[in-house]
Amino acid sequence: MAVAIGTLFPSVRDLLLTIASAGYIGAFLAGILYGTAFTSSTATIILFELTKDNNPVLAAIIAGLGCALYDFSVFAIFRQQESRGMFTMIRQKFYHQVSLPPWLANTLGILIIASPLPDELSASLMSLTTLKAWQFAIISWLANIAGILVIISLGR
Repeated sequence: MAVAIGTLFPSVRDLLLTIASAGYIGAFLAGILYGTAFTSSTATIILFELTKDNNPVLAAIIAGLGCALYDFSVFAIFRQQESRGMFTMIRQKFYHQVSLPPWLANTLGILIIASPLPDELSASLMSLTTLKAWQFAIISWLANIAGILVIISLGR
């Protein structure tokens, strides 16, 4: 599939190869792309290529940092909107109708972050709980490292 995309869009292929050849800076950029719903598969390809010439554990740590930065920005946006009252009704319905305890919501969020599923879902879910921003940042970073390491290992 990557070959088909490369033949249709050679400039996209060249951009992906440039990011993959950028070393650990490319890992950071791939990490940011890994967190979004539309570019996680592209980031996975970049990480596969990047880890051929670089340390996969260090690349996963740096990519996890990029992904955690993206996740934290989504988390902060949801929290900011919630404090303005936009998500108050959603929070009330979340706790009263769904009756999902906060610890379970956070556990589901961690599993979603570690998986290739879109991190926007977990960041929004975890922003509805009482999790502090710094706690979310650390959890996101560690879960992303674990998920990226698993994917890199499966690709080898």
